[in-house]
Amino acid sequence: MPTKEALDNQKREAGREKFKNEITSIEHEKTLVGLFTEKMLKLQESLKEEVTFINKDYQSRLESGGHISDEYREYADALLSIGTPGTHLVDPNFFYQELQKLKTTAAAYANSHSGLMSGKGVWGRGAKRANYAKNAVAAVDGVLEAFEEFKNEQVEYQYERNIGINRTMSDEEYLEKLDQDIEEMIQKGIDAVEKEAKQFKDSKASFIEQAAEAWLTCKYNETFEQFKAQNSGMSDKELEAKKQASPLADYVEKSKPYLLENDGFMGYMEQITDMETLGQAKQLLEQGGMGLYTAINEFGSNAPFNLDRQIKRTQRRLNDMKAENNGVIPDVEQLRQPLSEIIAAYQIKNLINNDYKGNIPNTKDGFTQMADGYCNQSPIFGEFMLKDNQTLFEKATKDKGGNLWSDYRSTMNLIGERRVEPS
Repeated sequence: MPTKEALDNQKREAGREKFKNEITSIEHEKTLVGLFTEKMLKLQESLKEEVTFINKDYQSRLESGGHISDEYREYADALLSIGTPGTHLVDPNFFYQELQKLKTTAAAYANSHSGLMSGKGVWGRGAKRANYAKNAVAAVDGVLEAFEEFKNEQVEYQYERNIGINRTMSDEEYLEKLDQDIEEMIQKGIDAVEKEAKQFKDSKASFIEQAAEAWLTCKYNETFEQFKAQNSGMSDKELEAKKQASPLADYVEKSKPYLLENDGFMGYMEQITDMETLGQAKQLLEQGGMGLYTAINEFGSNAPFNLDRQIKRTQRRLNDMKAENNGVIPDVEQLRQPLSEIIAAYQIKNLINNDYKGNIPNTKDGFTQMADGYCNQSPIFGEFMLKDNQTLFEKATKDKGGNLWSDYRSTMNLIGERRVEPS
């Protein structure tokens, strides 16, 4: 998705400089009409032999009253309309349509009058007519291709026409107007991109909510079916009572925040990068969401480990610990494991950001081992945990836990300085 900066670079820098460098030296033949006229005159010259032959042949056949096929009549009319010298070429769009018609009719005539099985266009004047039609198709193709380029740059050529044909401004006035027009063009492009980006962002956010509820519903139903299979002796009434004790709505409400921090679920959602992939995911959501549930689970079995989501999960666990403790912050010993996880996550981030050449433990197992190492073995971490539990808790749960990491680094540096001090 192009950014505002990209649009500025593409349209303001390249566009304006190109216009400014070329606009004052434009001649009439460089305009859209002039260039197209030049191409058409060359086309008429290249078709001169075909036009002369077909004109004479067509008139002769009309006068003789002989049979003329629809394909030949349409081809001849189109060729003579375009190819006759002296045609007043003032409307490129009209002649573009006429060229398309000539290409279509010439190709139709050539195709219907070629090959031994057709019985036509094999020898004599028939062969000559068919060959001329093929030549016309090839000649017209070149002009059509050039015209497409003209259409793509029509804004530029419109400016050139204003200078070259209908001079109404000085160069300075015109360039000022050009600046204004380019700014409008840039803003329209930016507005369109931003609108499209917002539509996609809003649509994806809404989809993630729906997908989370669908996934949890499927998980709930799957878990209940497994429970039924494991407790085959329970009556339907007992099973229903079990279900009522843990209703789906409560399960979804409690579980959704954790699912939205799950590597498998959110990693799958990160694969949705545009409207096309969003549409594909929406199709999987149909019919109860089992297709999406299966796809997310398959992705999750090999989902890459995400450090930012791990930090969020740990912060949520810390807040849950406080809530379960009636709003009292857990003691230092209870904080050891979750705090070691946040520090381990930042340590791995630090290795990645500094292009560490050794083995970076950026996997679930590697992260767990590093966190356990801090928690159980690191003397620096042990000294760090001597701080009061409220300070540690607040730094760990605020924003993304960066303050906890900074404080840990400070402790590490102080211990390092003590070690090098002379005795």
